Amino acid sequence: MWPAAEPLARIDAWLAAGVLDGDELNAADFQIAPNVAILLGFEDFAPHIAGRPAAAHALRVAGERARHRESVFP
Repeated sequence: MWPAAEPLARIDAWLAAGVLDGDELNAADFQIAPNVAILLGFEDFAPHIAGRPAAAHALRVAGERARHRESVFP
């Protein structure tokens, strides 16, 4: 299992519960989403995050600002 699967599942649960990604974004949205957006920029991590509610939330809040980064793991 990918090490970040559990934290991403927690973020997905917060999204489902309406804690994050409401009509009006809150401080938690602006703390969590940019970090997920950064991970989406890494070739190594993006396949594990893409398609999840956390990915859509990250794109809504942070936009497409994360730069693409080449694979860092052998």
